[in-house]
Amino acid sequence: MPSHKSKMLFIHNARLILADKIVRKAWLLIKDGKINGYGTHKKISKAKAEVVNAKDNYLSPGFIDLHIHGDVEKISKTQAKSGTTAFLHCLHADRIENYGKKIEKSKQAKLTGAQRLGSYLEGPFLNKAMAGAQPKRFIIEPKRDKLLKVIRAAGKDIKIMTLACEFGNIEKILKLLRKNEIVTALGHTNASFEQAEKAIDSGAYYTTHIFNRMGSISARCPGIIVKLLLDERITAEVIADGKHVHPALLKLLVKVKGPDKIVLVSDSIAAMPPGSHKMKLEDKVYWLNNSTISGSTLTLLTAVHNMVDFTGMDIASAVRMATLNPARIAGIEKRKGSIALGKDADIVIFDKNFKAKMTIIKGKIINL
Repeated sequence: MPSHKSKMLFIHNARLILADKIVRKAWLLIKDGKINGYGTHKKISKAKAEVVNAKDNYLSPGFIDLHIHGDVEKISKTQAKSGTTAFLHCLHADRIENYGKKIEKSKQAKLTGAQRLGSYLEGPFLNKAMAGAQPKRFIIEPKRDKLLKVIRAAGKDIKIMTLACEFGNIEKILKLLRKNEIVTALGHTNASFEQAEKAIDSGAYYTTHIFNRMGSISARCPGIIVKLLLDERITAEVIADGKHVHPALLKLLVKVKGPDKIVLVSDSIAAMPPGSHKMKLEDKVYWLNNSTISGSTLTLLTAVHNMVDFTGMDIASAVRMATLNPARIAGIEKRKGSIALGKDADIVIFDKNFKAKMTIIKGKIINL
């Protein structure tokens, strides 16, 4: 294996996954942590760069997980093993005064793998009836003064916040979130079709794990799910483990939204500290004692594999849902999320069985 000291890395004999296609027998040159070039039929002096033979495996942009829970250092280390190179640290509903402390601790963590991009607050402004695994005692109705307290406590670290949109003054809440450059993720909600439409018209364009903890669909009350599916402005976050969402619904989601409007997330809680939740692990899914699904053990590499298997979509499209699409939602698409000149050299090499063979973060090979 190449040493980790070189400033130049030349990877060849790869199936290079670009945004819309896969290129066989491709090469990629990394210099000073950035993508310096890529293409086919190139030779390079071994004196200039360390050389990696990809052995005809897939070479993809590193995966970006926007929704994952747990200890930040553990997330960074374990998720890099399966090709995740960056993530948002997701926090459950909590007391407002606790967010600042938790985020500061998260920011101070020593990371050895995947990079932390900021915070995703899955609460506290949710519908208690749709709480799921969120602690109901901390869930509150969205109010401007309460939201300001959360923002002041957390600073500019918040990138995404889940919001139930069936409450009053939703336009003012969304305006405040936009002003602070926080993406609104509609979720943990029992909103009607009309209430969801109002929120989207007011600037919401993302969802928290579509289908999960959302109201049901009926003949005369289509509800929020139908609005999220039909509205082209919405990008839908989904947990593609085949347990949180039935494979048939994943196929429907792809057919209705298309691969450019879907973001794959793990919603994994595998890195949560022991004893932090009363959960049982069954068939790779965590459950609360009341049989409520609590979280996954999913990795984004497995999610990509599942989308290919469950929906029949091509690998390049499935990869895009775990790379470029989340980069766009996080506002970092100019530096991450695809193979392009000058972008961060965040790379994963995986084989035809979707097993990670190498992860590279900003040009450095990570020990798997």
